[in-house]
Amino acid sequence: MHRRVLQSLPVVTLSLLLGAMPLVGCKKAAAPEPTAAAPAAPGGTEVAAAMAKKDYDAVVAALVKANEAATTPDQQEAFRGLLKSVAGELRGLGIEDPKAKEAFNTVSRLGAGR
Repeated sequence: MHRRVLQSLPVVTLSLLLGAMPLVGCKKAAAPEPTAAAPAAPGGTEVAAAMAKKDYDAVVAALVKANEAATTPDQQEAFRGLLKSVAGELRGLGIEDPKAKEAFNTVSRLGAGR
């Protein structure tokens, strides 16, 4: 009986080592370093402050103002990202909050250029 155990020992050891390999050296990969800072959307701070207060009229007003302030292509791209982010948040909040739903509808029209 001991002989059978000794014969299977290399197989068991190899199995354990192979099974543990995925655990060895696993660590989260570091996030890639950004090559250039992403441009901040004009008015992004005001929009964030209004969202934190759940002042949806102020959110819409700040987005309109930010849209007018975005004059360069980089700023316009940053504004579109901000608009998309805010619209997503408002959509989720609009399920239970009619004011948020109204703001979402207005922001959606702003994004469509109307």
